[in-house]
Amino acid sequence: MGTVAPATLHVDTGTSWRGGQQQAIYLTEGLQRAGCRVAVVCRPASPLEAGCGVRGIRCFSVPMRGEMDVLAGLRIAALSRRHGFELLHLHTAH
Repeated sequence: MGTVAPATLHVDTGTSWRGGQQQAIYLTEGLQRAGCRVAVVCRPASPLEAGCGVRGIRCFSVPMRGEMDVLAGLRIAALSRRHGFELLHLHTAH
C-alpha cells in the first residue's frame, strides 16, 4: 500500500514573476498530476495568481504587506485549517 501525500498549501509572497514563482507552478502542476491535493496562496492581482488561473491551479489570494505581516499569517493559518491543508510549503526566502 502506498503512502498518501499530505494536502499541501504552497505560499509565495512575491509581487513579480521570477524563478521562484515558476518553480511553484511546476511543483503544484506535477503534484496535481500525481493526484495530490494542492493549492497556492499568493498576493491579490500578482502574476502568480494569474499563472495559477490559466493553469487550473487552485489559488487563494491573501493581502500581504511584507515579510512580517502577522494578519496575513493569521489569515493563511485560518485558510489552511478551514480547507484541511496539512502542510505549508513556503516558496519565498523570508
